[in-house]
Amino acid sequence: MPPVPAPTPRAGAAPKRPRPPGHRRRPRHWWEQPIGYGAVLGIVVVTLLGFELAARSVSSQLPPHRGAEQEVDVKREQLDGHDPVDVAFAGASTVDVGLDPEVFDEASQTFDTSYNAGLKGMPITVLPDWLRLVDREVQPKVVVVDLQPTQLVINKGELAASYQQQVASFSAWVDAASGGAGAEADRRAGESSTLVEDRQDLRRPSLVARAALDAVTGKEAEPLIDADTREFVVANTGPTGRNLEYRDVPAEVSLDPGGAQSFDTALAQGLELGDTRDALEEIIDMGIPVVLTVLPIDVATLSSLGMSKERYEAAVASIRELADDLDLPLVEFPELTDPGLFHDKVHLADPGAAAASQQLAAKIDELCATGLDCT
Repeated sequence: MPPVPAPTPRAGAAPKRPRPPGHRRRPRHWWEQPIGYGAVLGIVVVTLLGFELAARSVSSQLPPHRGAEQEVDVKREQLDGHDPVDVAFAGASTVDVGLDPEVFDEASQTFDTSYNAGLKGMPITVLPDWLRLVDREVQPKVVVVDLQPTQLVINKGELAASYQQQVASFSAWVDAASGGAGAEADRRAGESSTLVEDRQDLRRPSLVARAALDAVTGKEAEPLIDADTREFVVANTGPTGRNLEYRDVPAEVSLDPGGAQSFDTALAQGLELGDTRDALEEIIDMGIPVVLTVLPIDVATLSSLGMSKERYEAAVASIRELADDLDLPLVEFPELTDPGLFHDKVHLADPGAAAASQQLAAKIDELCATGLDCT
């Protein structure tokens, strides 16, 4: 067999230097050693455990999950397997407590069933995602969306931070509620892992930094009050979705001017109708007929305590213009001004909710008879 010729060196390649007798290769440093799959998995596990421990160390200082957010989960459970309904009510706390499906169903000449999908504190920007879940579960023929001037203000300064936190929290709860089987797995994972349970808050560096500082300095964590617990939400959510928390008319109305003045300050900043328009257009694109409302608040009492009636009426006029631009019917309740209809100047008690529900049923009957697609 002929000898194999030696390989020809590449042009320009430096010749290998011969190693002297007894030469030993320099041992690699630990960081130069190849890493196996098991070691990589171990590093990942240890890193995640470290993050989990860090998250748990600050979790007590993160904003607690309040009843207003947990109401998403409670109503999702009601909607799961619920029979289809004719009308769904949506919006924030004013509709959550201010429209009674049982009264509406009895008064309506067109529809038989309705459900109150309102949520305390619901930001308008999250409403389309929530209504997609509602539509998936109960297929309403008409959606009623309540718009409140004091809930649509432009948020600046400290208000902006609070609003963004509210949006992030509701987005997380609605995302989890919309996930079907994945939502159940997510809830179970959240029971075991702070990283999963508080992931929305942990994505916000400024919030985590403040929570870490509070934990280091030993600041007392913000406690939950009864109204923020899941047990309270379950007990105060009726079978048709209505919030039962504010049903009574108090014997004496609080005359604390703080709320009225804060409303006036908010209204003075102007309405954020860009986000509202975008949200409504998303809902319209779902193909469900939309009826807008401006449920009443106790303007007379609030005005006597410092809220500008003129600013409030100008804000309602802006909502009317938006409804006209989008070609959406708007229902108002100018007759419902008696302070005895309200629980707390902003939320309707049982008498007010009954009156508003009856008037809304009559108005929607009229709309169905004059062109609104109610089929």
